Order: sequence, then structure tokens, then C-alpha cells
Amino acid sequence: MASEMAILGSSVGALTTAQRVLANDVANANTPRFRSQAVRFHVLVSGRIEPTVVSEPGVATANGNGVDLEATLLQLEKTTAALQGVDTLIGMGITADASVVNNLQGA
Repeated sequence: MASEMAILGSSVGALTTAQRVLANDVANANTPRFRSQAVRFHVLVSGRIEPTVVSEPGVATANGNGVDLEATLLQLEKTTAALQGVDTLIGMGITADASVVNNLQGA
């Protein structure tokens, strides 16, 4: 049970990182030459999930940045739903594996 809770805990950390990055992209959607970022999830041998923040080239908008606001807001919604799901699992004491965030990779 402890290792499953560690996996769920790492899921929360990874998803929280994703939310922080997405919120930063939304906040800078009108900032000239801002480079949007994304979070890539890596499942370690232990089952823990490790996020990595990477710059996204994106398609330059009129002000020269690469933030696709509609896509970013949609991804933020998905990440919020995933966090709520993990929170429910933790609250119910249900075990899970790293697949909790696998759908978010590249979405």
C-alpha cells in the first residue's frame, strides 16, 4: 500500500507541475516572444512519475509567442480532472499505478 500511495503522491506532484506550467502559459498568452512550455511525464522503474518541463516551439501568433490559448485551457481542464481523480483515489484509499497521468502525455 505504501508504494501505491507513493505513486499517487508522485502523480499529484507531476500534475501540479503541469498546472503551474499551463497557468504560466495562460498568463503569458499576450507576452511578445514568450515561449510556451509543456510537461512530459516519465514513469520510473519504481512506478513513480517524474515531470520534465520543456520549451515548446509552437506556432507563432501575431505577437510572436507560441501560446495556443484554446489548447492550453483545454489541457488545464484535463489536468484539473486528473488531479480530482487522483484526489478521489487517495481519499478512498484505492491503489493505482502510473497510468493515472499517461493520457496527459502529449495531449
